[in-house]
Amino acid sequence: MPTVPTGRYWSLHLVDLYTHNLAIVSPRTTPLKGGRYLVSRPGWSGATPQAISGAFKSEGNFAFAIVRLGVDGLADVAAVKPLQNL
Repeated sequence: MPTVPTGRYWSLHLVDLYTHNLAIVSPRTTPLKGGRYLVSRPGWSGATPQAISGAFKSEGNFAFAIVRLGVDGLADVAAVKPLQNL
């Protein structure tokens, strides 16, 4: 998840295949910021690498992420596109 400029809404929603919410990382829900996140499968017991900002366990072998970036009108779309490409 890229570091998003202060004042712009963003969220990283992690969901497993059973539709269980693993985490919602955003300025409103957690003190964590943009960074690298690890989603582990059932039974994984490895060490979390130092470069990881946060780790979440999935109940299944598959998970997906929904990334949201707030846009304030059509004129603001150009400012968000570089964040989508990171």
